[in-house]
Amino acid sequence: MIESKFFPNKIIQVFALFLSSLISVFPFFIIFKIDELSNSDLLKTLWFILVNSTFIIFTWFINFRRKQKLELHFEITRFKYLYLMLFVVLIFQVGINIPINNILEQLWPISTKPNYTREGLYIALGAITIGPVFEEIIFRGIILKGLLTRYSVKISILLSSLMFGLIHLKPVQIWGAILLGLFFGFIYFKTKSVGTVILLHSFANICVLVFKYFQDSFNLTYFDLTVSVLLSVSSSIVIFFIIRRLITDLKIEFFNN
Repeated sequence: MIESKFFPNKIIQVFALFLSSLISVFPFFIIFKIDELSNSDLLKTLWFILVNSTFIIFTWFINFRRKQKLELHFEITRFKYLYLMLFVVLIFQVGINIPINNILEQLWPISTKPNYTREGLYIALGAITIGPVFEEIIFRGIILKGLLTRYSVKISILLSSLMFGLIHLKPVQIWGAILLGLFFGFIYFKTKSVGTVILLHSFANICVLVFKYFQDSFNLTYFDLTVSVLLSVSSSIVIFFIIRRLITDLKIEFFNN
Protein backbone atom coordinates (compact mmCIF):
# COMPACT_ATOMS: atom_id res chain seq x y z
CA MET A 1 0.00 0.00 0.00
CA ILE A 2 1.40 3.37 -1.09
CA GLU A 3 1.39 5.90 1.71
CA SER A 4 -0.77 8.93 1.00
CA LYS A 5 1.10 12.16 0.39
CA PHE A 6 -1.80 14.26 1.62
CA PHE A 7 -0.77 16.64 4.39
CA PRO A 8 -1.48 16.42 7.30
CA ASN A 9 -2.03 12.71 7.86
CA LYS A 10 -0.30 12.41 11.25
CA ILE A 11 -1.11 13.95 14.63
CA ILE A 12 2.32 15.56 14.85
CA GLN A 13 1.76 17.22 11.47
CA VAL A 14 -1.56 18.67 12.65
CA PHE A 15 0.06 20.19 15.74
CA ALA A 16 2.94 21.50 13.62
CA LEU A 17 0.46 23.25 11.34
CA PHE A 18 -1.37 24.86 14.25
CA LEU A 19 1.91 25.96 15.84
CA SER A 20 3.18 27.40 12.54
CA SER A 21 -0.10 29.27 12.05
CA LEU A 22 0.05 30.76 15.56
CA ILE A 23 3.67 31.85 15.09
CA SER A 24 2.86 33.40 11.72
CA VAL A 25 0.10 35.61 13.14
CA PHE A 26 2.04 36.51 16.28
CA PRO A 27 2.76 40.03 14.95
CA PHE A 28 -1.01 40.56 15.25
CA PHE A 29 -0.61 40.17 19.02
CA ILE A 30 2.17 42.74 19.01
CA ILE A 31 0.14 45.28 17.03
CA PHE A 32 -3.04 45.04 19.09
CA LYS A 33 -1.42 43.96 22.38
CA ILE A 34 -2.51 40.78 24.10
CA ASP A 35 -4.50 42.56 26.82
CA GLU A 36 -6.55 44.53 24.26
CA LEU A 37 -7.14 41.38 22.24
CA SER A 38 -8.50 39.51 25.27
CA ASN A 39 -10.96 42.34 26.03
CA SER A 40 -12.43 42.68 22.54
CA ASP A 41 -14.69 40.08 20.95
CA LEU A 42 -14.16 41.63 17.52
CA LEU A 43 -10.38 41.37 17.85
CA LYS A 44 -10.77 37.76 18.98
CA THR A 45 -12.81 37.08 15.84
CA LEU A 46 -10.17 38.72 13.66
CA TRP A 47 -7.47 36.64 15.36
CA PHE A 48 -9.58 33.49 14.80
CA ILE A 49 -9.90 34.30 11.09
CA LEU A 50 -6.18 35.00 10.72
CA VAL A 51 -5.05 31.78 12.43
CA ASN A 52 -7.48 29.55 10.56
CA SER A 53 -6.86 31.22 7.21
CA THR A 54 -3.12 30.74 7.71
CA PHE A 55 -3.69 27.07 8.59
CA ILE A 56 -5.65 26.53 5.36
CA ILE A 57 -3.12 28.43 3.22
CA PHE A 58 -0.21 26.41 4.66
CA THR A 59 -2.12 23.18 4.02
CA TRP A 60 -2.92 24.16 0.45
CA PHE A 61 0.69 25.20 -0.26
CA ILE A 62 2.24 22.01 1.14
CA ASN A 63 -0.20 19.80 -0.74
CA PHE A 64 0.36 21.83 -3.90
CA ARG A 65 4.09 21.11 -3.60
CA ARG A 66 3.26 17.43 -3.10
CA LYS A 67 0.92 17.51 -6.12
CA GLN A 68 -2.05 16.73 -3.89
CA LYS A 69 -5.40 18.44 -4.37
CA LEU A 70 -7.10 20.10 -1.42
CA GLU A 71 -10.62 19.27 -2.57
CA LEU A 72 -13.40 20.70 -0.43
CA HIS A 73 -16.88 19.68 -1.51
CA PHE A 74 -19.37 22.27 -0.32
CA GLU A 75 -22.45 20.86 -2.00
CA ILE A 76 -24.91 19.28 0.43
CA THR A 77 -25.32 15.59 -0.33
CA ARG A 78 -27.77 12.94 0.92
CA PHE A 79 -30.30 15.77 1.14
CA LYS A 80 -33.23 13.46 1.86
CA TYR A 81 -31.59 12.41 5.14
CA LEU A 82 -30.74 15.97 6.20
CA TYR A 83 -33.81 16.26 8.42
CA LEU A 84 -32.59 13.30 10.49
CA MET A 85 -29.14 14.86 10.86
CA LEU A 86 -30.63 18.19 11.94
CA PHE A 87 -32.95 16.39 14.36
CA VAL A 88 -29.97 14.69 16.04
CA VAL A 89 -28.23 18.05 16.48
CA LEU A 90 -31.39 19.71 17.83
CA ILE A 91 -32.10 16.97 20.38
CA PHE A 92 -28.46 16.85 21.49
CA GLN A 93 -28.18 20.61 21.98
CA VAL A 94 -31.54 21.16 23.68
CA GLY A 95 -31.89 17.83 25.46
CA ILE A 96 -28.30 17.08 26.52
CA ASN A 97 -25.74 19.83 25.94
CA ILE A 98 -27.65 22.85 27.27
CA PRO A 99 -29.14 21.17 30.39
CA ILE A 100 -25.84 19.62 31.46
CA ASN A 101 -23.90 22.81 30.76
CA ASN A 102 -26.39 24.78 32.83
CA ILE A 103 -25.67 22.49 35.78
CA LEU A 104 -21.90 22.77 35.21
CA GLU A 105 -22.10 26.55 34.99
CA GLN A 106 -23.94 26.67 38.31
CA LEU A 107 -21.21 24.56 39.91
CA TRP A 108 -18.39 26.50 38.18
CA PRO A 109 -19.76 29.92 37.19
CA ILE A 110 -17.23 30.93 34.54
CA SER A 111 -19.39 32.05 31.65
CA THR A 112 -20.30 35.68 31.17
CA LYS A 113 -23.74 37.16 30.69
CA PRO A 114 -24.85 37.16 27.03
CA ASN A 115 -23.91 40.34 25.20
CA TYR A 116 -26.79 41.81 23.18
CA THR A 117 -24.95 44.95 22.07
CA ARG A 118 -24.08 45.53 18.41
CA GLU A 119 -20.67 43.91 18.95
CA GLY A 120 -22.36 40.94 20.63
CA LEU A 121 -24.69 40.53 17.67
CA TYR A 122 -21.72 40.54 15.30
CA ILE A 123 -20.12 37.79 17.37
CA ALA A 124 -23.36 35.77 17.34
CA LEU A 125 -23.50 36.14 13.57
CA GLY A 126 -19.90 34.94 13.38
CA ALA A 127 -20.78 31.92 15.52
CA ILE A 128 -23.26 30.72 12.90
CA THR A 129 -21.21 31.67 9.83
CA ILE A 130 -17.46 32.24 10.21
CA GLY A 131 -16.92 29.71 13.01
CA PRO A 132 -18.63 26.70 11.39
CA VAL A 133 -17.07 27.39 7.98
CA PHE A 134 -13.47 27.59 9.21
CA GLU A 135 -13.76 24.83 11.83
CA GLU A 136 -15.39 22.32 9.49
CA ILE A 137 -12.97 23.03 6.66
CA ILE A 138 -10.07 22.43 9.05
CA PHE A 139 -11.30 19.61 11.30
CA ARG A 140 -13.31 17.61 8.79
CA GLY A 141 -12.18 18.78 5.35
CA ILE A 142 -8.47 18.76 6.18
CA ILE A 143 -7.61 16.98 9.44
CA LEU A 144 -10.12 14.12 9.27
CA LYS A 145 -9.55 13.69 5.55
CA GLY A 146 -5.82 13.34 6.16
CA LEU A 147 -6.15 11.00 9.15
CA LEU A 148 -8.45 8.72 7.16
CA THR A 149 -5.57 8.05 4.76
CA ARG A 150 -3.47 6.60 7.60
CA TYR A 151 -5.73 5.37 10.42
CA SER A 152 -8.97 3.43 10.68
CA VAL A 153 -12.28 5.26 10.40
CA LYS A 154 -13.02 5.01 14.13
CA ILE A 155 -9.56 6.21 15.20
CA SER A 156 -9.55 9.05 12.67
CA ILE A 157 -12.96 10.35 13.73
CA LEU A 158 -12.08 10.01 17.42
CA LEU A 159 -8.76 11.85 17.08
CA SER A 160 -10.21 14.70 15.02
CA SER A 161 -13.12 15.01 17.48
CA LEU A 162 -10.80 15.17 20.48
CA MET A 163 -8.80 17.96 18.85
CA PHE A 164 -12.02 19.73 17.89
CA GLY A 165 -13.21 19.59 21.50
CA LEU A 166 -9.94 20.74 23.02
CA ILE A 167 -9.69 23.89 20.89
CA HIS A 168 -12.86 25.18 22.58
CA LEU A 169 -10.77 25.58 25.76
CA LYS A 170 -13.68 26.16 28.18
CA PRO A 171 -14.23 22.95 30.22
CA VAL A 172 -18.04 23.19 29.96
CA GLN A 173 -17.80 23.29 26.15
CA ILE A 174 -15.18 20.61 25.51
CA TRP A 175 -17.28 17.49 26.18
CA GLY A 176 -20.17 18.69 24.01
CA ALA A 177 -17.85 19.70 21.18
CA ILE A 178 -16.21 16.26 21.26
CA LEU A 179 -19.57 14.47 20.99
CA LEU A 180 -20.75 16.77 18.20
CA GLY A 181 -17.38 16.25 16.52
CA LEU A 182 -17.95 12.50 16.54
CA PHE A 183 -21.30 12.98 14.81
CA PHE A 184 -19.96 15.52 12.31
CA GLY A 185 -17.04 13.20 11.57
CA PHE A 186 -19.40 10.28 10.97
CA ILE A 187 -21.48 12.38 8.56
CA TYR A 188 -18.40 13.66 6.74
CA PHE A 189 -16.99 10.15 6.43
CA LYS A 190 -20.11 9.05 4.63
CA THR A 191 -20.94 12.15 2.59
CA LYS A 192 -17.44 13.62 2.00
CA SER A 193 -19.34 16.93 2.04
CA VAL A 194 -17.87 19.83 4.01
CA GLY A 195 -21.01 21.80 3.16
CA THR A 196 -23.22 19.33 5.00
CA VAL A 197 -21.22 19.46 8.24
CA ILE A 198 -20.95 23.25 8.02
CA LEU A 199 -24.74 23.40 7.91
CA LEU A 200 -25.06 21.03 10.89
CA HIS A 201 -22.44 22.97 12.86
CA SER A 202 -24.16 26.28 12.14
CA PHE A 203 -27.51 24.83 13.19
CA ALA A 204 -25.98 23.55 16.44
CA ASN A 205 -24.77 27.05 17.29
CA ILE A 206 -28.14 28.57 16.34
CA CYS A 207 -29.89 26.20 18.78
CA VAL A 208 -27.72 27.40 21.66
CA LEU A 209 -27.95 31.09 20.75
CA VAL A 210 -31.74 31.01 20.39
CA PHE A 211 -32.19 29.12 23.66
CA LYS A 212 -29.86 31.46 25.55
CA TYR A 213 -31.64 34.49 24.13
CA PHE A 214 -35.10 33.32 25.22
CA GLN A 215 -33.74 32.09 28.54
CA ASP A 216 -32.34 35.52 29.29
CA SER A 217 -35.25 37.50 27.80
CA PHE A 218 -37.97 35.63 29.70
CA ASN A 219 -35.92 34.93 32.85
CA LEU A 220 -36.26 31.18 32.40
CA THR A 221 -34.84 29.18 35.29
CA TYR A 222 -32.02 26.73 34.82
CA PHE A 223 -32.73 23.02 34.73
CA ASP A 224 -32.27 21.35 38.08
CA LEU A 225 -30.19 18.20 38.41
CA THR A 226 -33.07 15.70 38.28
CA VAL A 227 -34.69 17.25 35.21
CA SER A 228 -31.32 17.53 33.47
CA VAL A 229 -30.51 13.86 34.04
CA LEU A 230 -33.95 12.65 32.92
CA LEU A 231 -33.89 14.92 29.87
CA SER A 232 -30.36 13.85 28.94
CA VAL A 233 -31.12 10.12 29.29
CA SER A 234 -34.33 10.31 27.27
CA SER A 235 -32.65 12.46 24.61
CA SER A 236 -29.73 10.01 24.39
CA ILE A 237 -32.14 7.15 23.73
CA VAL A 238 -33.89 9.10 20.98
CA ILE A 239 -30.56 10.04 19.38
CA PHE A 240 -29.42 6.40 19.50
CA PHE A 241 -32.41 5.24 17.47
CA ILE A 242 -32.13 8.11 14.99
CA ILE A 243 -28.46 7.36 14.37
CA ARG A 244 -29.31 3.68 13.92
CA ARG A 245 -31.82 4.78 11.30
CA LEU A 246 -29.20 6.96 9.65
CA ILE A 247 -26.68 4.12 9.55
CA THR A 248 -29.26 1.86 7.94
CA ASP A 249 -30.39 4.46 5.43
CA LEU A 250 -26.88 5.52 4.50
CA LYS A 251 -25.97 1.84 4.10
CA ILE A 252 -22.52 1.77 5.68
CA GLU A 253 -20.64 -0.77 7.76
CA PHE A 254 -19.52 1.89 10.23
CA PHE A 255 -19.28 -0.18 13.41
CA ASN A 256 -17.41 -2.96 11.61
CA ASN A 257 -14.84 -0.65 10.07
